[in-house]
Amino acid sequence: MIARYDKGLGAAYGRRMREFVIPNVARLLDFFREDGMLVVYLTLGEDAIIPAIAPGEHEVVLKKYSGGAFATSAFDLILREHGIATLFFTGVATNACVSHTMAAAYDRSYQTILIEDACCGTRPDLHEAAVKIWAHKGFVRTADQVIEDYPWDCWVDPDVSDPQLPRGMSKYW
Repeated sequence: MIARYDKGLGAAYGRRMREFVIPNVARLLDFFREDGMLVVYLTLGEDAIIPAIAPGEHEVVLKKYSGGAFATSAFDLILREHGIATLFFTGVATNACVSHTMAAAYDRSYQTILIEDACCGTRPDLHEAAVKIWAHKGFVRTADQVIEDYPWDCWVDPDVSDPQLPRGMSKYW
């Protein structure tokens, strides 16, 4: 769709997807699957998931009908059912759907982590702007950092353990 309006942007988008996003998402999926972590795919309406990163047998696929997943899907219910407090974000529209969903997660007191090299914006400058914004609200990491720093004790807030509690409040008080 981007190429219809600007061939250069379409080429840049495709190159980033091929060279960074798809390989890094595939690596992250392998890592999360090996450790038995919950993986949730979010699609906008009937959008398809790229075959190279297709969902596994026990992974959740949710359709959403708005930019952010919390407004029009069961995303929050799935996360709470599994006791999830920290979310790692990848995606194909950093400046749109990814940012909208991260903002809603942040507002619900989830710890949000944007994996910069596993995302792509509709334009490079908009992707970079979204990354800069999220560096102030949550964490921004690379796929290598997520994998190499596991179990993330050095940068995941250990007090964020219950998304139903207000930000900054620990369930251990």
